Amino acid sequence: MKKYFLTLFGILFFVGVLYFSPFGKSADVEICDGQYFLLEMNYAQGNFEVLSKTVESGCYSRYGDSFDYTYNLISGETTLDGGSFDPSVLFIDNLEGGELVGGVSSVDSGIIYLKVPYYSDAENFAIFFEGNKIFETSVYDAGAKNCRVR
Repeated sequence: MKKYFLTLFGILFFVGVLYFSPFGKSADVEICDGQYFLLEMNYAQGNFEVLSKTVESGCYSRYGDSFDYTYNLISGETTLDGGSFDPSVLFIDNLEGGELVGGVSSVDSGIIYLKVPYYSDAENFAIFFEGNKIFETSVYDAGAKNCRVR
């Protein structure tokens, strides 16, 4: 009986470790050690239009691969990086009476801001829905500055 109890306890412990550990999960990761592309886009029921593209310094989050919309940063024929996102989920935070309040809303359209890792050799940013490319734009010129020549 004691051996059975220890075996059962061991199995439950192992299952608990797997359940609460990051193995096999798409965990959110915050990165604060570099630059990122900030894409401001108009989103309307699955359609995207770029309003601005900049290169920023600071923190951004990686959201794993659990959403239907995925993106790739591309250089030539090479995929440099990728991830996933959900443009219809809007996180709202507000400070009311000294308390942080808010929640999550679902929207069909609006302006979204997408932060993706910066690569100096990235040329294009592509969005896929359920594996099909639905949008692509150049990021080669993001963060470009005019040169002053005499």
